[in-house]
Amino acid sequence: MVESTSNDKGGGNPAVQWASPTSKIGCEMHESATSQTIVLKEKVDDIYPRIIILASLTVFFIYAAWWGFDYPTLYRVLAIVISAPLASICILESAKIIRARYHIMTLSPEGFTDTNIAPEIVPWAAVEDMKISSTSFRGRERLIAVEVKIKDSAWNALTLSRSAKLIKYQTGAMWIGRSVSETDFRAFFETPRSYARAHGGKVE
Repeated sequence: MVESTSNDKGGGNPAVQWASPTSKIGCEMHESATSQTIVLKEKVDDIYPRIIILASLTVFFIYAAWWGFDYPTLYRVLAIVISAPLASICILESAKIIRARYHIMTLSPEGFTDTNIAPEIVPWAAVEDMKISSTSFRGRERLIAVEVKIKDSAWNALTLSRSAKLIKYQTGAMWIGRSVSETDFRAFFETPRSYARAHGGKVE
């Protein structure tokens, strides 16, 4: 679960959680809701399942690359390409537990910040596309992250983390890591998408 704190100029609203039935987060948000600033703070209990999933996917793709002799060479190369960012994220997630530095994401009318991506704000007006990135593992779809594509000029203003640089190189986009349970992930996706829609982002 992720703790969420919503603040506006009229005073601090009480903290809510993603699964809270009274929360405006995790659904199509009204314009008044997207005028507030929301801070999403990760809990350590959410990191362990993500590490297990990422590690399993990484091992699967590495196995397919090195021991999948029956697969075409192109598939094996793609498996290596996919495993690189997954392994990087897995290592960083493990490091967060050791260093007690957890994921914090802030959504405001101006844009969003994500401690896993860069300390600078990403303006909503720079967002050109937003979608859910997923992969298939043993016949089951795994939701990995929210993939955000931004204008080329907007990248120059960001001091990207190592993992964000690698993901940008691999996909040409940035990934907002999944910080909620899988059942709530699609609801989580609607929150930044609603902000982007309300403040000039080009999203469907």
